[in-house]
Amino acid sequence: MKVQVPEEIYISPKNQDGVKDEIRISLDISAIKGSVIQVWNFSIHSDNGTLIYFMEQGAEQRGLIDRLLFRKAGVHIPEYLLWEGRDMKGDFVPDGLYLLSAFAVDQKGNRGEIQAIQVIVDNTPPSATVSIPYTIFSPNGDGNQDTLDIYIRAASRED
Repeated sequence: MKVQVPEEIYISPKNQDGVKDEIRISLDISAIKGSVIQVWNFSIHSDNGTLIYFMEQGAEQRGLIDRLLFRKAGVHIPEYLLWEGRDMKGDFVPDGLYLLSAFAVDQKGNRGEIQAIQVIVDNTPPSATVSIPYTIFSPNGDGNQDTLDIYIRAASRED
């Protein structure tokens, strides 16, 4: 199982502005000739280990005769994994660090997995206090109020 993502990913899903509202990870599950993926799992845990979101698909168990006479049944592998910053109830998760992990298992028990990917949810909008000493300035080069100082205080740190 292969994925290509940065070590940390930031999302801000709650504002629904179309920018970093979700994480979408493309999957590349290379099957060994003759193997069939029987189960895959995708989960999100909080930084303290609490399960936040879970998705799994497993192949239907068939009887011995069906397995001998018919083609091997597997599961559909999605092109990508998607998390929209919600828990299993559909509520947005609070700001914080989350760990995304996934694995797949074939019919012989071979397991492929991705290392945990850090996803930082930051729904808190940036803020700052801006002030100016006067509201009129005259940048005409006469030496009188040609510049305007702008003061920024209490700005939030942006990641």
